[in-house]
Amino acid sequence: MEIPKRYVSFATWPSEQLPAVDDLVRAGFFYTGKNTIVTCFYCNGSLQNWGSNDNPMIEHARWFPHCAYAKQLCGDDLYRKIQESKRLAQAQSIRKRKPYDVRDVLEQYSHGHINMMMRIKELQRKIEHTIGKQAPVAIEDRTKLTVLARMQRVEGTMNIMGETMENILKLLKIVDEKLDRVLPNDNRSTKSILTRMNTKFSSTQEGIL
Repeated sequence: MEIPKRYVSFATWPSEQLPAVDDLVRAGFFYTGKNTIVTCFYCNGSLQNWGSNDNPMIEHARWFPHCAYAKQLCGDDLYRKIQESKRLAQAQSIRKRKPYDVRDVLEQYSHGHINMMMRIKELQRKIEHTIGKQAPVAIEDRTKLTVLARMQRVEGTMNIMGETMENILKLLKIVDEKLDRVLPNDNRSTKSILTRMNTKFSSTQEGIL
């Protein structure tokens, strides 16, 4: 769409507290006529919810980095700075939000797992103390030891859950290492949180067993 036609599209643009029409047109946008939605004539990307201090050219390059028109308009140096700023902002947002969500989930999971293991072990000790430790029995005779058999199955399930948690911790450490490469100076490191949790979980589990 040519520049004159883009200007015409802004005839009903609500100009209060919004970027100037000249800046929007120069950034490659035309007005769709709906709310504050504008669309790039080149990449067809749309933006809305504008603030009065927003720079249409910068926002265009920030949200549609593959638009050749926006990239050429900004120039290589400004374009590179815009993308770097966006990448750092996203990484900071992830680091600020995710580790604490993950930590809460893992703490609840590990505490529940440890408590269940302790209860199972205590019940096993009480039963063995009452009826004596049972010798291994054939599969067809295990129905006679219903309580013990169920407890053994529960214990096996809990062990599997423990292994699953360890795998989750490993994956989270990999994610944290990648985040450290993005923001190496962040002192609120997910790695330290996960290390403390892993040490606590492992030592407590060994004490139970």
